[in-house]
Amino acid sequence: MIGNKSGERMIAAIPQGTHIVTLDIPGKPWTTPELAQAMQRWIAHLLGINVSIEALPELQNVDLTWYVGLDADATRIGDMLW
Repeated sequence: MIGNKSGERMIAAIPQGTHIVTLDIPGKPWTTPELAQAMQRWIAHLLGINVSIEALPELQNVDLTWYVGLDADATRIGDMLW
């Protein structure tokens, strides 16, 4: 557990204007819709754009032909896996 003085030193070391993301260590499980809503708010806050994220229980017969942020080698691996 971080004490008050340790926490204050950590906060003081963070550059001005930095976004701080924290997690509740014991956590609380989120439902898929709750996670989708949190991601929408986070993207709107960080990027200033509104997005719609739909929570789907499963995908069937979906052709995943691209993967966000992967290079050509990683895409080939994804194609083999999925």
